[in-house]
Amino acid sequence: MSQDTEQLSRGSQPSTKTILVVEDDPYISLFLFEAIAHETPYQPIVASDSNAALNLVRHLEPSLLVLDYGLPGMNGIELYDRLHTNQELATIPAILITANRQLPQQQIQQRHLTVFKKPLELEPFLETIETLLAS
Repeated sequence: MSQDTEQLSRGSQPSTKTILVVEDDPYISLFLFEAIAHETPYQPIVASDSNAALNLVRHLEPSLLVLDYGLPGMNGIELYDRLHTNQELATIPAILITANRQLPQQQIQQRHLTVFKKPLELEPFLETIETLLAS
């Protein structure tokens, strides 16, 4: 059973908001998973790539997306666009994380994405999660 499916099969309480983290680096995804699980009341679910994320959203509707920009196959903005073509996911906010210093600023502004550069500072990241999910 993959990590993605295993986390999904364990399920979360219906009232708990879910955060879908899409990150291909296993160390960063574990760090984000642990930080969200221990420092917020939300349930993190990790997808290791774009395809896994697209499969996961067939079974759950996340409240927030945390997308790595440098994913294999399609970048985080392309994944955001694919996810937002689904009516049920169209209003879900997203945070883009990246180690890349050259980003398409116009695309980021058009989509109202919040961007964090790696290595990210945990406190502002967690505060942003709270702000986005409180609204």
